[in-house]
Amino acid sequence: MKLSYKISLYFLCASFICLSVALCFVYRTSQESLSRYIFQNLESNANSRTKHIETYLKMLKSSVVQTSRSIVFVKFLKTSSNDPGYKEAFDNAVKLLKSKQRSDAVIEEYMLLDSSGRIAASSDESSIGQDKSNDSYFLGAQKEVFIKDLYFSVTKKKNLMAVSAPLFDDNKSFLGVLVARVNPKDLTDIVIDRTALGETGEIYIVNKYGYMITPSRFSNNTVLNQKVDTPNAILALEHVNKNTAHEIHTGVFPDYRGIPSLGAHDYIAEMQWRVLAEIDESEAFLPLRKMEQSFVWIFFLVGALSCVLGQLISRRVSAPLEKLYKGAQIIGSGNLDYKVGLSSEDEIGDLSRALDKMSFDLRNSTASIEILNKEKEDRRKVEKELQDSEKRFYNVFLSSNTATLLIGDNKFIAATFNRIYIILLNFI
Repeated sequence: MKLSYKISLYFLCASFICLSVALCFVYRTSQESLSRYIFQNLESNANSRTKHIETYLKMLKSSVVQTSRSIVFVKFLKTSSNDPGYKEAFDNAVKLLKSKQRSDAVIEEYMLLDSSGRIAASSDESSIGQDKSNDSYFLGAQKEVFIKDLYFSVTKKKNLMAVSAPLFDDNKSFLGVLVARVNPKDLTDIVIDRTALGETGEIYIVNKYGYMITPSRFSNNTVLNQKVDTPNAILALEHVNKNTAHEIHTGVFPDYRGIPSLGAHDYIAEMQWRVLAEIDESEAFLPLRKMEQSFVWIFFLVGALSCVLGQLISRRVSAPLEKLYKGAQIIGSGNLDYKVGLSSEDEIGDLSRALDKMSFDLRNSTASIEILNKEKEDRRKVEKELQDSEKRFYNVFLSSNTATLLIGDNKFIAATFNRIYIILLNFI
């Protein structure tokens, strides 16, 4: 594989590794931040609605208590049906009950029950005489103010709540109960305010029996019909049983539709109501899905950009190396006059200058060798000529018929006589 391809591949791998680490860190951080924000928003909504509902219930109880303190009701309940003033007391009580009912749009009916639980007077006179002695709004209000959970009224043909308060005479003797049948419209308005809950967020109330008592955003006819046994509702019920006030918890659960949702819950201990705030997980984490799509595009764009930059960088790095390689080949072929000539102030420039210096030194060394070889050749020629001369001389010397004596440097070298060759070495 060419160096340029290797550089491009290394650059691409390094870019993807760094990008993957950075994007994973950003994704995890964003996921944690987004989850924390969503849960905090759900918690805040659940808590605010719970406090709003508690305030609303307190106002209902306060209103009924104030109404029950009217001397008209006490005087009526203390009057026997045989008393001459009973008719007047009855008319005054009914008149006041109707007036109070008209002044409050959420009150469907005011009823005054005597000590036996019979309706003695009512803003709806058709109810008078009915026995309510076994009803919880009578039994629960004989000592203190009582709120009856949402129920379906057979007589009114609608879902109602009831708030009741006891009436006592001056001797603290129990006289009866004032009952206000309440339309749950205000309660519904509190929970259907879905501000900051997006397209799938909702808040609803589940009673102690596990039934929804406020409308669903997605289904019809859920009030007192939709059973809610989701993990979110079950956890809330555990806290209700523990009777721990405002201990908010969050998590991811399938909701009553079976759709994965982020949920938080709070509860109202007095009513054992569970206030559930939920939003579909798909919507809650939609920003993360969009972020994931953005990351995919970033990967593609960074990959393409890395390839382009890798090619540019590899060419910038490999071009001088290719020039060095070409120069080394030319010098290696014997052209010692060739210079690479790279002037960059880096390792490649140093290598180029070292290669140029090496070719220069080789050229000088080659010239010296040629001179030396010429001298050796000349010496070899001289030596050969000398050897040939000596050979010719000895041939003449040996072939001579006369006595011959050779003396050199004060030394006797050789003598011949009648073709006899005598050599004496180192003879003085």
